[in-house]
Amino acid sequence: MRSDKLKRHERLCELVAKDLKQHPQEYEGYAWAIRSQSEWCGLLDVSDRTLRDLIKEPPIRTMTTHVEGRKAVLLRLGEPDTRTDRHLANIMANIFEDKAGRRPKPRDYGILRGLAQHWPEGAQLDIFRFLLKDWPLFRVGVSLEVDRMIHEGEGGYHWKLDYPVISVMLRFHRVALEAYVMHLQENGLTPPDAIVALNPALWWHLTPKAKALMKPMQH
Repeated sequence: MRSDKLKRHERLCELVAKDLKQHPQEYEGYAWAIRSQSEWCGLLDVSDRTLRDLIKEPPIRTMTTHVEGRKAVLLRLGEPDTRTDRHLANIMANIFEDKAGRRPKPRDYGILRGLAQHWPEGAQLDIFRFLLKDWPLFRVGVSLEVDRMIHEGEGGYHWKLDYPVISVMLRFHRVALEAYVMHLQENGLTPPDAIVALNPALWWHLTPKAKALMKPMQH
């Protein structure tokens, strides 16, 4: 790591440690330092791109969410997330209860574990939240997939999916992933590393090389 980057990284680690000591915020089983991306950039006097590079370096761990309608960057110091599918299923159950106002049925826990196993590691909870929030978009994707299945002789039938159904998420987990990727693209959101790894070419425009090439076109 270059000396200037190393100094910024050390400074960021100090800021995260200070926030965690003074006002840690609990989120999905971990204590985080939570600020908007612009706040983190302002504290370090760096660009968005530089911040993204810094938070990839250990021991910093990161995720993003929305707080009061604004994108927030969550940072902590420690080991990578090693939560099991059982742990993720419990978190998904809590997310479902917050959204639907009821706990999943006992048989749904095995289905939630299946979702944690099928979706890319590190992106499972984001995908699950997306489905609960944008269920109509997923429902359209399911309908199109069922049409394809019927047309190609695979069988299938259309469900009346007025509200989120966990078993349907698992049966059409690939459709859910595709809808999530579409959501990221349409809203200009930065994808988790696990999503980028599925199809790096799809996200090439986010690389430093692509941005450098596009810069002259923006003038």
